[in-house]
Amino acid sequence: MIGPTKPSAALLAAILLAPTEATAQQVWLNAAIQRDAQDFEDDVIPSRLDGSATGWTVALSALALRHAVVAIEWSDGGTIADTRTTTLEANGRAVTITSALSHQTRALSMLGGFSHGVGGRVRVAYLGGIAFTRVRREFTSTAAGVLLVPPSDRTASAPPIEDRFATLAVGAEAMVRISGHVHALIGARLQRIELTADLTGWGLRTLFGGGWTF
Repeated sequence: MIGPTKPSAALLAAILLAPTEATAQQVWLNAAIQRDAQDFEDDVIPSRLDGSATGWTVALSALALRHAVVAIEWSDGGTIADTRTTTLEANGRAVTITSALSHQTRALSMLGGFSHGVGGRVRVAYLGGIAFTRVRREFTSTAAGVLLVPPSDRTASAPPIEDRFATLAVGAEAMVRISGHVHALIGARLQRIELTADLTGWGLRTLFGGGWTF
């Protein structure tokens, strides 16, 4: 009777300990530097909104079940700017006009998905959800100051344009435990950008940072 008792005790201990390990570390607070690359649909002439910029992201995520993860994430993108110069002749002299179209993207994302461990130090998550996004666009030009005469030569900027929309966002990330509660983070997010019906594109954010495991 002694022989069967030992395997049964070991099996019972494994069953009791397995949920504890799976749920012991279930909340993560992350911060990362992001590189936001955006590409808008165009025909022949490339869009002046295309480009990339550096920003930052913060996120709070948690295991809802053994492998289900939910997250709330704030992304603040840097300014993507397209600056161009044009030289033309006005009143018998060559003048140079500079114009710039810049925009900044910010998003609050509600994400959920599947998460699993790889070995004892890595956790991978595959995410999808909704990104509530705001894009602020601004156009400036030196044309007035170059071509007009006083008092009409004051350079004026067009009023900024703000676009707000909700769109699908997907992504993946890996957290690598460094020591104790500290981990490194690498990830990516892809979302649709819909400024107007005929001005749409895609935004890809790559994330490099770290966080704290509770």
